[in-house]
Amino acid sequence: MPTQLRTAFIRYQYDAMDQLVSHGQSGTVERQRFYCDSQLTTEIGGGETLSIVQHEGQLLAQQRRQRGEINNSMLATDLQNSVLGAHQANSKRAMAYSPYGFHRCDSGLTSLLGFNGQRPDPLTGHYLLGNGYRAFNPVLMRFNSPDDLSPFDEGGLNAYVYCAGDPVNRSDSTGHFFSAIATVFTKIKARYLSFVSGEHVKPVKNFTRISEGLVVFVDRYKGGSRLNIYGHGAESGGVQMEKNILLGPKSLAEYIKTTGLHFESFDSARLLTCHPGNKFVHELNPSTAPFGQLFSDYSGLPVKAYKGMFLGGGVTPRINKLKVGETSTRTEYFRINNNSKSKRSKLFDVVYDPVKFQPAKLNRDLRTD
Repeated sequence: MPTQLRTAFIRYQYDAMDQLVSHGQSGTVERQRFYCDSQLTTEIGGGETLSIVQHEGQLLAQQRRQRGEINNSMLATDLQNSVLGAHQANSKRAMAYSPYGFHRCDSGLTSLLGFNGQRPDPLTGHYLLGNGYRAFNPVLMRFNSPDDLSPFDEGGLNAYVYCAGDPVNRSDSTGHFFSAIATVFTKIKARYLSFVSGEHVKPVKNFTRISEGLVVFVDRYKGGSRLNIYGHGAESGGVQMEKNILLGPKSLAEYIKTTGLHFESFDSARLLTCHPGNKFVHELNPSTAPFGQLFSDYSGLPVKAYKGMFLGGGVTPRINKLKVGETSTRTEYFRINNNSKSKRSKLFDVVYDPVKFQPAKLNRDLRTD
């Protein structure tokens, strides 16, 4: 007799941000997904709760709750975050993949996440990258649907290819474009430097010197794009543009615009200078607001600033070699002393005191500096 094929219907639900929030086969209990900073953290369904513990994108452990029983597993991963093993108190499970992430369904994988730290679909085994944006098929070694960023944007000429045909040295968590494994090494180096120095160290690229005393760079913060302004700050709250030239919050915002940067392109800003969290003192300024608050008003962005002295940087030698308007494409390791008990903090008597400001709905024309 011919084999009868059975069709299975799976329902996928998405939220307003186009993130996959639940999925399930018809007639079964749906499984709900929960995220933190675009990273899958918890999945609930059928009386089972699976939670992932991670730090700065590095997978650490998994907790499974079912019928009042709790099982904790330590996760062993490689440089690309592929789960290679789940270690419990009395058992160990090893895992292996093909270069494109294929593994047998009966291979004994007990972790919620698998290849490159991604969640495989429980029925198809495909990886729904970008939190449900596109399904990657590890058997066919390609995506099931084309990339909407292809062929003229970051998706590349081939709309279906995975990692440009090099899954060993590249990974793709977005379903759009890949990142080189070299970025993983920079993160490891940054963590090592953080451990040695006791300070927060972050790999940063594309420093641009916009004046003799000011440098800007862009990083990712809570899933958004953040503009960073690094330089020297006066105790009154002014930021040093050049020697003996200080800029107030309005002048700083206007000067940044002249460099070709548009505040509308960013989700937030950060002032990496001394005293921007303090009251801005100026004879022509009637406001008693801090420098950071006024800059937030003029830029229209949420702003993070610091009270008192700011200890950070570690990139000064490289910056001094840049000409005004020049950009460094090298990876630099930017340091922020966020530990008030560190040796440098005690040496300079500095207390790490960050503050955040939201743009106020005020008439900015009434303010001057």
